[in-house]
Amino acid sequence: ALPDRLTAISDGARTGDAAALARASATLAGTSAQLGHPEIAALCRAIAQDARRGLLAHELVVELRTIAGA
Repeated sequence: ALPDRLTAISDGARTGDAAALARASATLAGTSAQLGHPEIAALCRAIAQDARRGLLAHELVVELRTIAGA
């Protein structure tokens, strides 16, 4: 699911779809937390929080992709 979620997050940020970005980030945050990846979960939560405020945190998306190895 990681590649699909990363793609959804990147697409949401690229297209300016804050709602899609928030959904995909929140989903990956939950999954990552359950699977023991706290750094990815924390980044995803931060991206989702910004997206809910209408902010597209491109730099956090880049950092997420780097940490996730994508």
